[in-house]
Amino acid sequence: QLAKELCKILDQQYTILIDDGFDEIFRYYNNCLYKLNATVRLKRNTSIFQTTIKGISETGELITANPAMEERFSFGEVVWVI
Repeated sequence: QLAKELCKILDQQYTILIDDGFDEIFRYYNNCLYKLNATVRLKRNTSIFQTTIKGISETGELITANPAMEERFSFGEVVWVI
């Protein structure tokens, strides 16, 4: 049953991609992004800092913002601190 549901959802999303293009899927993904516009603590190397999650770039970078500037991080460059 779970596999059927997954296939159904993947088929729906693929149809949206074919009919409406990347922009529609990209917009949906960013709108559903976990902790969107929330302040979180991240760790980069040995530094822990607070920032606000603003989205994901078209190339997959995590976009964050703090009062000083916007920053972008590649996959694996930062980790969530809980």
